[in-house]
Amino acid sequence: SRNATIQHLVPLLALVLLIAQAAAGPIFPARLGPRTATMASGAVRVGLLRLPLAEDAGDVERLRTAAKHAAEKMYVLLEGNWGVLSRPEVQRRLLFVYDELGLAAPALDVRVILPGPKAWLAPHATEIDAILACAQEQPALDELLKCRKDDGLPELPVCSIAAPCPASLLSVGWGDGDCENLPAGSFDNVVLGGTFDRIHAGHKLLLAMSALCAQKRLLVGVSRGPLLDKKELKDLVHPLELRTRRLFQTLYSMRPCVAYQIVPIDDPFGPSITDPNLQCIVVSKETERGGQSVNKRRVEKGLNSIHVDVVDLVGPEDSDESSKVSSTALRKLALGSFCGAGVPGHCCNGGEQGARDWARRYTSDMPYCIGLTGGIASGKSSIVAHLQTTYNVATIDCDKLGHVAYVKGTVAYDELIAAFGAQAILDDSTGEVDRRKLGPLVFSDPAHMATLNAIVWPAIRRLALDQMKQLAAVGTTVCVLEAAVLLEASWDDIVDEVWVVVVPEEIAKQRLMARNSLNEDEALKRIRAQMTNAQRLAKAQVTLSNHLLPAATATQVDAAWEGVESRAQCCVNATVSGGLVERWNTMCEHFGVADLLVRAHWWRKLRALYTGPGRHYHTLNHIDELFHKLEKYKNVCNNTMLLTAAIFFHDAVYNVQQQENEELSALLWEEFAAAAANLPSGDVASVGEYIRRTAKHHGQGSAEGDLALFLDIDLSILGSPPSKYAQYAHQIALEYCHIPAAQFCSRRGAVLQGMVTQGSIYFTSQVKADFEVQARANVALESRFLTAAGATLLPYDP
Repeated sequence: SRNATIQHLVPLLALVLLIAQAAAGPIFPARLGPRTATMASGAVRVGLLRLPLAEDAGDVERLRTAAKHAAEKMYVLLEGNWGVLSRPEVQRRLLFVYDELGLAAPALDVRVILPGPKAWLAPHATEIDAILACAQEQPALDELLKCRKDDGLPELPVCSIAAPCPASLLSVGWGDGDCENLPAGSFDNVVLGGTFDRIHAGHKLLLAMSALCAQKRLLVGVSRGPLLDKKELKDLVHPLELRTRRLFQTLYSMRPCVAYQIVPIDDPFGPSITDPNLQCIVVSKETERGGQSVNKRRVEKGLNSIHVDVVDLVGPEDSDESSKVSSTALRKLALGSFCGAGVPGHCCNGGEQGARDWARRYTSDMPYCIGLTGGIASGKSSIVAHLQTTYNVATIDCDKLGHVAYVKGTVAYDELIAAFGAQAILDDSTGEVDRRKLGPLVFSDPAHMATLNAIVWPAIRRLALDQMKQLAAVGTTVCVLEAAVLLEASWDDIVDEVWVVVVPEEIAKQRLMARNSLNEDEALKRIRAQMTNAQRLAKAQVTLSNHLLPAATATQVDAAWEGVESRAQCCVNATVSGGLVERWNTMCEHFGVADLLVRAHWWRKLRALYTGPGRHYHTLNHIDELFHKLEKYKNVCNNTMLLTAAIFFHDAVYNVQQQENEELSALLWEEFAAAAANLPSGDVASVGEYIRRTAKHHGQGSAEGDLALFLDIDLSILGSPPSKYAQYAHQIALEYCHIPAAQFCSRRGAVLQGMVTQGSIYFTSQVKADFEVQARANVALESRFLTAAGATLLPYDP
């Protein structure tokens, strides 16, 4: 079935990004002939492919061939007269494109460019690296690229593909405004609703059909709050602000000529039953009854009923609804995967960077320790049992250590009696602490719980470390430390990676009531006295869920275990050629930080910061890029080690909602520098100055020497090729997703305008010569598109 992709995409998405699939053709600018350099397979990060709107026999081969040349994203321009097609015909064509590209490259982000003014120029898609085309298309490409140049858009190279070329593509396919016509069945004001978590092919089809239905305005309600309560794995749903920003980026990338209103909704109806100007609601086949309910409520409120447009996301040939792609399925795929930090997929660097530049906490004479945690009744024990049975993993059970920590004769035993009284907590016959007495006492009073924790947690920590040393003595290389309060007690600083087990509160409640013979109120009191799932996930390297079938849970655990042994070999003293860990180790040696545990502690701290939630550009990739620039300009650098330190620490603290990032990053550097034996105070101050100056590159006057070079390479991204700069601009927009999109466009535009009105973006002559012209062109183009994008965003007054 041609509609198979949206069904079969889920299992295929578990594959790694398909980059090396086939040899790519030469890259050459249109009209100039082939360049000497060629691109290897997958070297085009974002490609643009022309395809006839009318079905052609060579479509499948053309799509699948093109998919081999794009590593991350592909824009598809369907050329022809959209106005002669019915909505079902349009839907079938769009579904076909998503189908075939999904089968050929499951991880490829596909966007179909929809009709609109100058849509065929793809003016808004500055992230495109190259046009994917065969040689016969050259005359049409000449015209396309000439029009792009006349419109002030960057030149695009052409990546030659060996694919069929339909006759309709041999000449321009957008004559007489064909690519601007809308298919039949459009309305001025259209509404759509959904969660839009982890936007996938089904979402894109629904969004495309909605954008095509709207001539003037598309109102989109995005679920939050109580609407998420019944979502499976709701703790892995992305934050509202991130979902909203990605939703707008997706809509705008497909059809930038529509006015968009994107609003949060707390009930299933939102503005669909209050906006008197609406004429149509777009729903999926499975939510068709919801569209009918909207009309019932509108009539009850004295409003007009509206047309219900139904989009079938899997097509008439498909019947197995259980396997179709969904956000829930994508959240399940994130389970068991190793990520940098935070909820998988919350930021671009978690799952993508994975174990890159990982480092264990201790040297190899100690076991590599996995900290397994989760709320009460989350199913930690069954996961431990699987690890023990399947992989023979040694386990440290902190719950059992808790029993030992305060037996008679221990310091903790005496402290508990002093705090709570013997009569209140001791067993009358044995004189030991009775947990059945202690439990209700502490779970009903937060102050009592804090007292208990202050006494028992340090004792358990000492016992756990003793057991780790005992395991090391018998040659154990990997162990698991199971602890419900791993994060609350800050024991994550004695383990190498954190695995968090989550289950819905309702399941945890039922398990706890059955296991401990508690009533509902008692069970909920215990669950809610603990850290929330969201708080735990913010510190997780691996997320597991034990609410599924045992086989599904086992699959997650096996996936999580897969890379443990290789990560256990990653030490800060290991030589990793060209990696950030090697640079860190070299810098520490130079500064006289001899203690390997100190090196590991600080590297892990920095790595956790750079891979934390909310980062999309200011990640380890950014640090790596700056080191490549430092290598390029090392001949004009006076002290490369001081600039190395500045690069590592300058964005360590990065919270876009606070103003003290640079100051806090500099203080972090100074704290680290206190452990360095060979670091004069003047050098410490210099690095601190470099870091603090990044708060306002030009706002504090001129700069010279290494300071000037550091500031310049920090802004070198501005002078990147247009497609790379566009990627950076998208990432910055995601980092500031807490700011409404229209405000972001305005404020970001003002910042960029300030850059181009100053004398020069760069201080040093070398960097200026390499990047100034391109940086100004990039900034001007982004300013132009921010203005255009901002104009499509309408405020909504409920």
